[in-house]
Amino acid sequence: MVSPEIKQMYQEIILDLANENNARYNLDQFNKKIIQNSFLITEQFNPNCGDKIKVAGSFTKNKLDNYFWTGLGCNISMASANYLGEWIIGKTTDEVLEVYKLFLELMNSRGQELTSEKMDKLDDLSAFIGVAKFPARIKCALLAWEAIHNIIVQNQNKAKAAK
Repeated sequence: MVSPEIKQMYQEIILDLANENNARYNLDQFNKKIIQNSFLITEQFNPNCGDKIKVAGSFTKNKLDNYFWTGLGCNISMASANYLGEWIIGKTTDEVLEVYKLFLELMNSRGQELTSEKMDKLDDLSAFIGVAKFPARIKCALLAWEAIHNIIVQNQNKAKAAK
C-alpha cells in the first residue's frame, strides 16, 4: 500500500513533468523540423480520451540521438512524454526497451509496487504507480512509450532491410 505522503509526492512529480517542455514542439515547429532531416515518425492516439502524440526520432548505430514530440492530452500523457524527452537521448535501444518493459509491468501492477530494484530503475516513472490503479488512464501513460517503441521497431526493420 502506498502511503498518503508518497501518493502526494507522486502526484506532484506527474504535475511537474506535465508542465515541462522536454523536447516538445508545437505542431508547426515539429513539421518544420521533420522536413529538415530524415527522422522516423509515429503517431499514437487514445480514443478513450482524445490524447494524441506524434513522436520523431533518429539513431546513430544503436543509440537514440534525437527525440522530439508534439501532442495534446491530459497531464498523465504529457508528463510521460516529457519524461522521455528528458531521459532518452543517448540511451541505447536496449536501455529504452528495458525501461519500457518495466513501465509496462508497473502499469499492469494495478497500483502494486514492483521490487525496490525495479522501482529504482524506473526513477521518476515510479510516480505513475497511482495511474496503474485506473485502467482507463493506463493508455494515457503509455502513449509516448508506445510511440518510441514503434520508432525503435522501425529503426530495427530499417537496419535489417539495409543488410
